Amino acid sequence: MNPEYFTGFFGVLNYACCYPRHDYPWAAKDGPSDVNVLLPASTAEEDKTVDLITERVEVWAASIEDKPGSLANILSGLREAGANLNFILARREPDRPGKSVVYVTPLAGDAELEAAATLGFNLTARVYSVRVEGQNQPGIAAGLAAKLAAAGLNLRGFSAAVLGTRFILYVGLDSADDAANALTVLQQD
Repeated sequence: MNPEYFTGFFGVLNYACCYPRHDYPWAAKDGPSDVNVLLPASTAEEDKTVDLITERVEVWAASIEDKPGSLANILSGLREAGANLNFILARREPDRPGKSVVYVTPLAGDAELEAAATLGFNLTARVYSVRVEGQNQPGIAAGLAAKLAAAGLNLRGFSAAVLGTRFILYVGLDSADDAANALTVLQQD
């Protein structure tokens, strides 16, 4: 499969992926569980640590027409239902001309879930995702990726954004066991 590369997602996200359609890094069957951890930072300051928040997340996907206004319309439907989205990714589907796909998280409550279903959203179920948040610093993404690699975890996806002094990272994995292992690894000092 050929990699697809996204850069400049809303001006803050540099994204690289190698996923088939609907296999993005944000689906989990279990509910979120916040865990605060300390992780050694990958900077020149050897004694510096970063307080991380890690959780499993569910991501929802919907197919939309590849034309002006499609994304605005579907996001407006979620807004009207009260959705307060933390992450949105929209892209064309190269194997389906005229179609795009949009991924969002989180959706919660009956009104949001009903609106999402009406708009064509489904919970992505083939990829398991972990969300990581913390204080940004040089090398943090490389350090986290190396830590997961050292544990033998093959990443299906790795999406990160920085806003101000904070970063948010979504890690996609192939199974619930891999996601649980990733949480364990990320919680280790």
